[in-house]
Amino acid sequence: IVDDHAHFRSALRNWIAGLRAGFELIEAGSGEEAVALAGRREVHVVLMDLELPGMNGLDATRRIREMLPQIPVIIVSQHIAQVYVEQARAAGAFAYIAKDKVCLELLPAMGRALGTPADLDIHHG
Repeated sequence: IVDDHAHFRSALRNWIAGLRAGFELIEAGSGEEAVALAGRREVHVVLMDLELPGMNGLDATRRIREMLPQIPVIIVSQHIAQVYVEQARAAGAFAYIAKDKVCLELLPAMGRALGTPADLDIHHG
């Protein structure tokens, strides 16, 4: 979970952990930290904000996808304009979810990214 707001990261981590046991959730507060963690840890999916200090989420997504092309990156952002979605797609993002749609769209997107939609969507709500 990559977001510069610790409260949002914590809330998202707790929400996912409460719905789906068995995930090891790691957090990063910057794009640089996310790239470094992805290179050192076994990562299966990345949830990436766009606005980050230093390296932004688009650049971090590009770097992670260059290093580990098999890792899906899901952008989770407050920005809803189509231009952001297009930029995320160009950076190699697997999916783009507006933060106000996280409760409805994140678990199904994670399921598709991990190849297990039924497993992740059962406690959705």
